[in-house]
Amino acid sequence: MTETNPHFVCPACNSVSENVKSCATEACILEGKTMATCNCDDGKHEEVKQTA
Repeated sequence: MTETNPHFVCPACNSVSENVKSCATEACILEGKTMATCNCDDGKHEEVKQTA
């Protein structure tokens, strides 16, 4: 899986967006909060997991 860079990942629920910078997942503890910017190419989002 190749991601568009940069993309945005929620560190709580791992939702991914190419253009939305805040989590829109209902019931996520970070809903409405800023998502982390990620530049991975493999879809694993390791740089986001390290900051969670």
